[in-house]
Amino acid sequence: MNKLQTAALLIILMSFFLHIKKLRSTPQYLKSLLISGKMTSGRAYSLDYLRLLATLFAIALHALKTAAEGAGTGSSGFINLFTMIFLTCNTLFIMNSGALILRGKDESLLTFYSKRFARVAIPLFCYYSIYILLSTRFFNEGFLHGVKMSVYQMISGPIDWTPHFWLIYVILSLYILAPFFKVLVRNLSEPMLHGLAVLIIVFQCFNVFLPFLGISQGFSLMIRGWEGVFLLGYYFTSPAGRKHTALFTGLGIIAFIGSAICLYTVPGYETILYAEGSPVMILLASAMILLFTAAEKKLPKPRAVMNFLIKYSYSILLVHWAVLYFVRKSSLITGAGFGVIGNAGVSFIATLLLSAVCAFVFDNTVVFCFQILWESMTGFIHNLKKKGNKNL
Repeated sequence: MNKLQTAALLIILMSFFLHIKKLRSTPQYLKSLLISGKMTSGRAYSLDYLRLLATLFAIALHALKTAAEGAGTGSSGFINLFTMIFLTCNTLFIMNSGALILRGKDESLLTFYSKRFARVAIPLFCYYSIYILLSTRFFNEGFLHGVKMSVYQMISGPIDWTPHFWLIYVILSLYILAPFFKVLVRNLSEPMLHGLAVLIIVFQCFNVFLPFLGISQGFSLMIRGWEGVFLLGYYFTSPAGRKHTALFTGLGIIAFIGSAICLYTVPGYETILYAEGSPVMILLASAMILLFTAAEKKLPKPRAVMNFLIKYSYSILLVHWAVLYFVRKSSLITGAGFGVIGNAGVSFIATLLLSAVCAFVFDNTVVFCFQILWESMTGFIHNLKKKGNKNL
């Protein structure tokens, strides 16, 4: 047994004993591992459903692209149309994050950063370890050297095995600024919020469409790209934004129809859809968010399966690329001859189911141990601080 296998076994054993300890002290602990305890009767579920929808779109997007590439199918209007729909996942994730964080309760900077590190950064680095091992190039010179190089790479950003991790790095970067953005948007009057939203969308149109038309422009906003999309998540879920549900839903429909036509008729139009903070994606995502939030009082409480998928949606997003890789290598997919759409559909279902299983197991072993370690460290520091204050 090598050092990696030994470390994995120790983590699994540690997680087992920690779960036993929690099971003895916490009623219905096993149930809490399967469904979220936050699904209370008075909760609005719109953002939960949107997060799950974005996760499903991300898996569907990658399943479709890999199926098309595997079949040797070039870019077609039909595939690009589905790609446009599924590609809203990036904008939905960032808008949803902006809505959740900027509308959240007030916290101290240390509390805010500590919680996000535990909930977002620790799972990211733990799942990154899966892709580090799959890449098979980091541990060629020994265990300790591999750990050091892995840490360096995680700090540097995604590798070729983690093309979808760029989104998580963007969200983490936005979380660093989120407490300050929260103060900004909460102190804006309703007319000022409308003005900010219009400026963000207009300048994104300038940033994307003018270069596409061969026109350079020297104007820029400090809040542009994904920063602007993050702020728009707050706007579209606020009372001010909801007043314009009909307007932005209509603009979203127009953007979809217009883009569908352009995909078939305008060469290179895909660059507009793939651009950072694409205004087309903003309008499509805003229409989805506004429709979900308008219906949030009518949305049913998620049942067992839906609740499970919502609870583990972040981890499913992180692990799905590795699962899709093995699913695509399976003879069940490659030799079935379902066609591009059929192969993409089978890949999507298989990847979603296997990713959910992997997320459940990995979250409750590796991620769980590191989160408990982090909670113990922060709790110890907090107790020391309290004792110091009492002594003063």
